[in-house]
Amino acid sequence: AALIRDFKPDLVHAFAIHVHLTPSILEAAKDAGVPVVMTCNDYKHICPNYKIFDGVHNCEACKGRLFYNAVLKKCCKDSLVFSVASAIEAYVHEHKKVYDRLVDRYLFASKFMLNKTKEFWVDKSIQYGVLKNPFDTSQYQPQYQGSYALYFGRIINEKGVDRIVDAAKKVSMPIKIVGDGPDLSRLQSEVSKHALSHVEFLGPVWGKDLDQILYGARFVIVPSLWHENCPYVIFQAFAAGKPVIGSLRGGIPELIGEERGLLFDPDNVEELAITMDKLWNNADECKRMGLLAHEYVEREFSDDVFYESIMSNYRAVM
Repeated sequence: AALIRDFKPDLVHAFAIHVHLTPSILEAAKDAGVPVVMTCNDYKHICPNYKIFDGVHNCEACKGRLFYNAVLKKCCKDSLVFSVASAIEAYVHEHKKVYDRLVDRYLFASKFMLNKTKEFWVDKSIQYGVLKNPFDTSQYQPQYQGSYALYFGRIINEKGVDRIVDAAKKVSMPIKIVGDGPDLSRLQSEVSKHALSHVEFLGPVWGKDLDQILYGARFVIVPSLWHENCPYVIFQAFAAGKPVIGSLRGGIPELIGEERGLLFDPDNVEELAITMDKLWNNADECKRMGLLAHEYVEREFSDDVFYESIMSNYRAVM
């Protein structure tokens, strides 16, 4: 409160503050008459476990303020203690009308998250806006050809990496999987069990080494099971000139569109395998999509575009 009083900001832009029962920075801004804009990069504002995903399926059991379902499902870190604490936090925020009373405008990086929030908050009268995340493409030298399919990211259930392994039983192109996580050893065992010699796990790779692996790919696979908001790996793939095969989840279809890759139902492994074969067997189409993908991320996610968008959202509350 003292900082806001002394600094006298034109507005407060809040990020990732969902960790306390009392979001004091918002209360202080409200008391000082300072408008508040909040960026939501996950679903914590509508879901106690951040993901609207219960560990197995996409889940909306808490819609309608039924936050006790988080306890029944034990869906917060698979822990009863965390689930109880998260449900209580959600009820406290709802009781205090934190989201109605203290925030003037909500910003989302995807239309999917915006629309999902509206579904959960049908009785709330609040402002919404879309603010796309900026991405610097200058460090990338796009390559429009490649010799393998690529996944890079966390190897964890909701990322759907097991879908790639299952699809690998139906395709023959080389597949490289970069990353680490709790599902790694299980998936390695599955690959060994079925003698999938065309699948290679590279472990965690970062920085320029990862860029080189990315440049060598023909396309990138993003098989997420949960509703990812705005996956950073898609920006990286596009900047490197790679089309993306992505799941019909969250904000993924918005980024890929009809020209920058292909979409599939992550509950249908056969569809993923067919989609991988389709893109693998058409190098010219891969190149065309990669060119369009690079142009798209360079055009739509530049610093200038971001600046104009964020200022427009600021002006809406000032």
